[in-house]
Amino acid sequence: MDLKVLKNILKECNENDVKLRIVDCNLKVFAKSKIPDNLLSNIKHYKEDLKNYLISNPSDYLCIPTIKESDDYAVSSAQRRLWVLSRFEGANEAYNIPQVVRLEGSLNEKAFTKSYQG
Repeated sequence: MDLKVLKNILKECNENDVKLRIVDCNLKVFAKSKIPDNLLSNIKHYKEDLKNYLISNPSDYLCIPTIKESDDYAVSSAQRRLWVLSRFEGANEAYNIPQVVRLEGSLNEKAFTKSYQG
């Protein structure tokens, strides 16, 4: 199997908000809306290759686990230090670094916008 083909399928899944998961050693597909026919066809055709790739490269495609909603959450000592420092006058400016970046080539506006929306 061509690794480039698998990565393109995974990229297309990401662009279409399609999640692939390994559940009980089976590849499961999750989507909030209709999956484009060509993408669904590719997922079905390369199902075993995708499953094997995701199993052998778990760190590449692990998602951050969801936790229950709470009024407050545990923080690390580094987060606590940053919070204390942020209470001092002028502290916020120290962590804002202005920068200009020039993007070249084609831009996936949908993915770019989504990256800023969280």
